[in-house]
Amino acid sequence: ILALEFLDMSKRSLLSIVTASLMAYSLLAVPSLAVAQDKQDSQMVTFEKATGGIFYALSLKPNVPVKDDRGTDILVMFDTSASQTGLYRDDAMESLTTLLSSLVGDVRVKIMAVDLNTVDLTGDFVAPADAVVTEALDKLAERVPLGSTDMANMLKTSANAFPAEAGSRKQAVVYIGDGMSKANMLQEGEFSGIIKDLVQNRVSVSSFAIGPQRDVLL
Repeated sequence: ILALEFLDMSKRSLLSIVTASLMAYSLLAVPSLAVAQDKQDSQMVTFEKATGGIFYALSLKPNVPVKDDRGTDILVMFDTSASQTGLYRDDAMESLTTLLSSLVGDVRVKIMAVDLNTVDLTGDFVAPADAVVTEALDKLAERVPLGSTDMANMLKTSANAFPAEAGSRKQAVVYIGDGMSKANMLQEGEFSGIIKDLVQNRVSVSSFAIGPQRDVLL
């Protein structure tokens, strides 16, 4: 609209007008934005929509040193469904090898292939440099991308894939894939139950979305 109204002006003048208008619009779109100081133990950010409704995020920082000497077990869930082909598969494999090469200290890993089912490729949690991990990477490279992904099954497996001595080591899941759960659409109640199991077992889940289509929210 601005471009149509100011065609007779120079490009520089037009750019100035558009920039100023966008800045003014951004200020109108965010009528209320408050941020606490970073140096405080807590940080509060609030956002009020122009159409009504207030959103907030609260970060609480410990005011005493926190030391955790526990080792870490990392379960890698690698998506091998039909969508993970070509350059997407290459990027996913590179991401996995980069992750493994960056792990230091008391860290153990376990690798599973994920599509309709989960397939254990290492058998147990082992050191990242273990020969079993190299064999697992070879198996992944040879695995043909087929079928769809059952994200519900993947998450349920993740919640119970760690050794029984929960709490003695930190437990983390890393999912590499597109997050598309076409084999089993997650319902709210089922998803809530899975989250409760993960929380109860103290298992954190991180993901790296790769694929032609990505369900980033899931």
